Amino acid sequence: MEAQVQKFTEEQLDFIRELVNIGAGNAGTALEQILGTKTEVKIPVVKSFRKGEIELIYQHIGDSTQPVTAVLMNLIGQVTGKIVFIVPDNDLVKLISSMEKATPGGRKLRMDLDLSVVAEIGNILAGTYLNALHDFCLLDIYHSIPKLQNEMLKTLLLGLFPEDDSGNSQIVLIFNQFITAADRQIATYILLVPDCDSLEKIAQSLRQAKNKLSVP
Repeated sequence: MEAQVQKFTEEQLDFIRELVNIGAGNAGTALEQILGTKTEVKIPVVKSFRKGEIELIYQHIGDSTQPVTAVLMNLIGQVTGKIVFIVPDNDLVKLISSMEKATPGGRKLRMDLDLSVVAEIGNILAGTYLNALHDFCLLDIYHSIPKLQNEMLKTLLLGLFPEDDSGNSQIVLIFNQFITAADRQIATYILLVPDCDSLEKIAQSLRQAKNKLSVP
């Protein structure tokens, strides 16, 4: 019987929080250029879940039946799996509204343009977080071309786990909150879903990076 891979320790999650916080800071300027308004990215919240804890993920993102817009990307390099950017529909409306207000004359945006901007924001956040993992953990890790998808949250989350999931798969949830110049708060989420074979590789790299930083 296959042994269950341990979840990331709280210490490892703390280090991931440090890394994504660096990534969030780097993403702020790029987001301001896309949204056309001053944008602050609050310190991200990072948690880890297994498939059996999916109800806990709903507590963070929202009702399991709500529609969401997702940007799906594959992890490529030394780490394989998926990385997904999620915007609940209510926050998508606020995101589009912020972009329209920043557009000269308050011009209405086309739906295809709206979604292309969402894909670009997902591309930026995923890239900055993976770059932080690359720089500090020395992992060659990249993501594929973003693919947009719109469906019910439950369907999306269940589809991220392999059908033969043995309880080893994990989702690392990164909650990102943007605050625009008009104090409009927009909630988005990044889900990091490494393949089981990559989990220990990430955990080992985190341990080594943490040990190097701890050396006086």
